[in-house]
Amino acid sequence: MPSAFIPRPRRIVSSSAMVGIAFFALAFGLLCRFVLSQIPVIGQIPIELAVGCFSLACCLMVWEWGKQSWNPMLGALLLLAITVSVLALLVNAFGRREILGIFMCMAWMLFYLKWRTLSLGNLLGRVAIWGTLIVTITVVFSSARSGGEKNRSAAEYLQAIGNISMNDIEEQLMGGLSGQFAGGISMWIYETRPDDFAYDTLHTVRYIVTLPIPRESYPGKPNSLGKLLVKQAMITRVGDDHNLGPGLIGHTINDFPWIALPLYAIGLALIFRYIDTRVASNCQDPFQVAILGAGVSQILALARGELGQFLVLMFCYMAGAWFIIQFISLFLSGEFAESEDVEFSEDEAAEEA
Repeated sequence: MPSAFIPRPRRIVSSSAMVGIAFFALAFGLLCRFVLSQIPVIGQIPIELAVGCFSLACCLMVWEWGKQSWNPMLGALLLLAITVSVLALLVNAFGRREILGIFMCMAWMLFYLKWRTLSLGNLLGRVAIWGTLIVTITVVFSSARSGGEKNRSAAEYLQAIGNISMNDIEEQLMGGLSGQFAGGISMWIYETRPDDFAYDTLHTVRYIVTLPIPRESYPGKPNSLGKLLVKQAMITRVGDDHNLGPGLIGHTINDFPWIALPLYAIGLALIFRYIDTRVASNCQDPFQVAILGAGVSQILALARGELGQFLVLMFCYMAGAWFIIQFISLFLSGEFAESEDVEFSEDEAAEEA
């Protein structure tokens, strides 16, 4: 994708400016999450953009801390940014990908800052430490979830975390190791199409296109495949929001595989190719790296979740981070200086990736 190689100026800012930008992103994320989200009809959009703002704030702070890890003030500010972001995401939340995304994108930043130059042994050690942290967070927050208590406050969520049992933890570990049973669900879709249920040609594409439209304005708006599967499998005694994770394979089968397979494979390959090439070409610019890493948790979830929803969320998170950088650049022209670019050939960018 040639556009990924277009020279982009690398922004150079002082340490204090970096911290200021991070906390501006944090403040704007809070504004989106708790104020702009109250706007009728479009309130869901600021909620998703807020996640990108929180991710950007933590990414920029961990980048700056990574350069000066001996600095206790930067360490304290990083901890503050993480704490505020996590608590904000806990309010009225049921999912865990947003919080996981905070830690995943910080690992993404540290990789491009210094991990990629380490020896294999040191790299694996850091990945193991960070991976253990992410798995622990996943298990703890998954165990504390309850379908009947979706609108919890942060304090109520923290209280639920304190009440989890070993059985809850074991159940979530099994679910995580199995990919939330996405493989079995995909096989069930395969076995029931087209004999029991007709192929729903390009359902994911229609779902993405109509997702921004309020259901009140479009009663025929497609439901997510995960919710449709609950009805098709006649699963009872679950909440209205209960859904299954069909995963990428399940979506491809359901959406008429002779059309969906080549279309989805090529489309996703082009998207990921662009992200990979662009970050490799700008791997020394924390702003470019942060924007492109803001949706990494949604990318990893594509294999086992709702394809259309996760793709839209990935772009929303990136858009939230991108907006902050564009907005800041209008007012910090002095601090937000541009350095000379280093052009990468396609082979060099591939090696950096």
